[in-house]
Amino acid sequence: MGGQFTLQGQQLGTPGTATQPIGPFSVACSAVQYNAQEALNSGSNTITIPSGAAGFAVITPTGGTTAITYGGNNIAQAGLALVVVIDPANPITSFTLVAAGSVTVTVQAF
Repeated sequence: MGGQFTLQGQQLGTPGTATQPIGPFSVACSAVQYNAQEALNSGSNTITIPSGAAGFAVITPTGGTTAITYGGNNIAQAGLALVVVIDPANPITSFTLVAAGSVTVTVQAF
């Protein structure tokens, strides 16, 4: 079963800065095609996702102290998940996470 993935919220800054609305952003997607715990080793880790996925999410451990990067950005922040929407004109079947040590993340492709 497919559906819509929608993201909407607010970006909160430091005290004295304005709150910025985010979205809503929506993307049509299929049901979750892949849902697994991925054990990352220190260094580069290639994660394979099903062909035709509209996007993927990486959920890091709560209170994660091990740095995990995607595209050069640290994504290991408590309570946050990286969500990437895949451009249908440039489909991918894998992506790379770089970990500073051994850590397990949840990966979902939709």
